[in-house]
Amino acid sequence: DKFTRAQNVLAQIESGLVHLPRHLAFTKDLLGELAMFPNGVNDDQVDPLIDAISDNLVTGYNISAW
Repeated sequence: DKFTRAQNVLAQIESGLVHLPRHLAFTKDLLGELAMFPNGVNDDQVDPLIDAISDNLVTGYNISAW
């Protein structure tokens, strides 16, 4: 479930390894969803964020190369 998958990436988020772009329109809504997770009405953005972090952990993909 989403909550369990979120727990699996929490250490990376808390350690500051996850950065969100402040200047993009979606960031404010995403932060709102994250603040309410898992009890919020909406979590549509949380799920792909968790997937992206999880995929990065598995593949070791260096996003800074973008």
